[in-house]
Amino acid sequence: MEIKKYLAEDIASKLEHASYFFLTDYQKITVLDVQELRRRLAQHKARFHVVKNTLLSRVLAEKGISLGSINGPTALVCGKSDASEVAKVLKAFIKEKNKLSIKSGALHRSVLNAADIDRLAELPSLDVMRAQFVGLLSTPARQFVTVCQAVPSSVARVLQAYVESKSA
Repeated sequence: MEIKKYLAEDIASKLEHASYFFLTDYQKITVLDVQELRRRLAQHKARFHVVKNTLLSRVLAEKGISLGSINGPTALVCGKSDASEVAKVLKAFIKEKNKLSIKSGALHRSVLNAADIDRLAELPSLDVMRAQFVGLLSTPARQFVTVCQAVPSSVARVLQAYVESKSA
């Protein structure tokens, strides 16, 4: 009983420190593949943990997260960094190895199904989205400056045309 309590606390701790988590079915994966996946995930500050379904279900219930019933061999992928980058790593690994499948997950306490996580993998990275947002914010300012510069130059062209018409 002490071991189960310790394991449940360990899962709870991992989820407490994570901004997202994904649940995967790891049934067909080899030890070498797990090591490779862990290396890839570590580059994005994410971790891959094999967990017991009953303990995971109990911890999720205590946290108020309902994913329905969790069946089959389950691994927990969690982290604090960019969730879309981790979803991309998982999607690429699944495509490459065809040995893993995504069950469900959560992002900032919002429940995600496998299709949601697949769509998350298609989003640009957080840094790219930030750059796009800054670009959107700076566009109106650039357009305003262009309009402000256009008015004096238009007046100057009209005056130049007037001077040329008078001298002709």
